[in-house]
Amino acid sequence: MNRKTNPDYINRTVVITGIGMISPLGISAPQCWEAGNAGKSGIRSITKFDAGACKTQIGGQLPDAYFEVEASRIPKRMFKQTTLLSRLTRICAEEAIKNSHLDFDGIDLERVGVIIGASGACVVSMEDIEQKEVDKFTIIREMINAIPARISLEFGFKGPSYTLSASSESGLCAIAKAYDLIRTGCAEVVVSGGADTLLSRNFIDYFNSLDMLSTNNKIPEQAVQPFDRLRKGFVLSDGAAVVVLESLEHALQRGARIYAQMEGYWASWIPSVTSVSMADTMSRALETSRLLPEDIGYIAANGTATIDNDRMESQAIQTVFGDRSVTLPISSL
Repeated sequence: MNRKTNPDYINRTVVITGIGMISPLGISAPQCWEAGNAGKSGIRSITKFDAGACKTQIGGQLPDAYFEVEASRIPKRMFKQTTLLSRLTRICAEEAIKNSHLDFDGIDLERVGVIIGASGACVVSMEDIEQKEVDKFTIIREMINAIPARISLEFGFKGPSYTLSASSESGLCAIAKAYDLIRTGCAEVVVSGGADTLLSRNFIDYFNSLDMLSTNNKIPEQAVQPFDRLRKGFVLSDGAAVVVLESLEHALQRGARIYAQMEGYWASWIPSVTSVSMADTMSRALETSRLLPEDIGYIAANGTATIDNDRMESQAIQTVFGDRSVTLPISSL
């Protein structure tokens, strides 16, 4: 019997063994983690372009140190063939792979996949548009699947490799798909995560036209206040985070450090989102993970700091978790 259809490979346990991250808080996962735990904010006044005419003049810029890292670790030819988004994701993937201590000699590369989530509207950043000398590489630079393809090519991975786009949930949906591939035996290891370079004048003007962004330009660190009665919206940012997922069996066999175990998920598409649909999605996620509401110790909410979404999400959490929703730790991704 083919091992991909062998019942022994169905419903395998999936774990996270490597993490890589670059955000306005730092150029590595440890830096971002330390800054986040210290309560630091990565939001500041925009300097990468003139935002003086924008209602929102703040956002999450990549640290200046990132571009030094990019210049030192990206070959000149690869720089011309890739966008900022691809380079950013590639560096995060490299960190995650090194952090997982994957043994390339002892792994079947045909069973290693790469799935990256991106909005799809931000493949080309403002920095890329100014690079006229790279026009001949336009197709391979800007096609949406170039992001995971670059990682697969560089590391020799031969498993599934594609980009998943699902708006702001793209990264989570990519990880969910990676979970499915490993759980059902279609892959042994998957490099997965999310990346976007949304901090541009065009995107700020667009979201400002919908009154979705905070305009608290005087105090950037306090601009986003999810679930607060004074909330006025979110802000845009550049960044990426990548994790290495693998089957528990594979991780134990190679003595890997395990950061977390992924129990399950649920995803819903609903034309008109309501608190009822949100609550149903959370309840189904608990059910597929074989968990009860009392098993949960923390909620990573969507928390867009917009009036309607925060209200509906609050109501949904109260529906699922009842009285515990008052004391259960909740923050916004």
